[in-house]
Amino acid sequence: MFVGLLAALGMKAQSPLALTIEDFDIKAGETKTVYVAMQNEGYDVIAIEFKMQLPNGLSLKSKPTLTSERIGSFTDDFGEVVASGKTVNAAKNAAGYWIFSIFSQTDQAPFVGTEGNVIAMSIAADANIAIGETSIRLYDIELPTKDAPYYPAEYSNKVTVCKENVTITMAHDKQTFSCAQPLDFTNTGLKAYIATAYQDEKATLTRVESVPAKTGLFLVGTEGETYTVPYAPSSETYDNNLLKPVLTPQVVPQTEGDYTNYLYGEVAGVVGFHKSSGNGTVAAGKAYLQLPTASGARFVDIVFGDETTGINALLKNNEEITNNNVYDLQGRKIENRKSVNRKLRKGVYIVDGKKAVVNNSK
Repeated sequence: MFVGLLAALGMKAQSPLALTIEDFDIKAGETKTVYVAMQNEGYDVIAIEFKMQLPNGLSLKSKPTLTSERIGSFTDDFGEVVASGKTVNAAKNAAGYWIFSIFSQTDQAPFVGTEGNVIAMSIAADANIAIGETSIRLYDIELPTKDAPYYPAEYSNKVTVCKENVTITMAHDKQTFSCAQPLDFTNTGLKAYIATAYQDEKATLTRVESVPAKTGLFLVGTEGETYTVPYAPSSETYDNNLLKPVLTPQVVPQTEGDYTNYLYGEVAGVVGFHKSSGNGTVAAGKAYLQLPTASGARFVDIVFGDETTGINALLKNNEEITNNNVYDLQGRKIENRKSVNRKLRKGVYIVDGKKAVVNNSK
């Protein structure tokens, strides 16, 4: 008997039964239909019971219903085929979670099929719900058959909460950006780029318009101007994007496995992507550049497509240093000594935050 019990428990653990809820996007103030699916290959499930926990800002607006393709039917005592009679009972517990039970008092007809949607629910998002990613949790799941009850693992989906529009104020004319919702930058006046390649201490930026949720971006616009960018579900995917999103405030480490991280900003007068110090918190809504550590770069400049912006100027061999914002590639400031007619040696320098070549051939 003890061995039989162990065998039964083992069968439960290995059974493919599962109850899942689809991932979905929802805008603040929106109500949409969401489905719970059941996978029951090899099992004739006759009832469903589970608990559902909704996150703050989401609510159940009406009584859930069964999807017609899974209801099934049975033959009654008079030989007539009738609907199974199963209904959805949903009650909110004092603790705040929902208790679902789906069964029939008059029959034990199994659900139709072995996979697919079984419950339709109307889910609403509050107008002031927090924008970002959250989830709905299904747990204490029981899927009885005529032979025995089975207890699949709990399941949590992914819910992306969006706004109709997102406003972006440019603190500078160039900055990194990321958002938990998909956006469309077409005709907004704001240019959005992803980083598609890296070579010779320069990252190549490629312009995009339809942007999936949680995409690291580099924006170019007018300093101080606020842009309105609409929500727009995107089918695009950018697997080659070297920019990583920061959706919640976090410390970006200097390295992650075989990769090194770079933050955009100005350091010692040099504007570009600098190797992260691993200290300090990066604000939500930003992005960082991630490159293989083997690249060995300490500073990464940017190139917009075919536009070569990595080397911005070629200085004459006798040109004086008349600008205070001149640094070497290690970020050390070069003193302005115009009074003694000091000249730059041959090499690459940073002038006003941009690279410049001095060809001091003699």
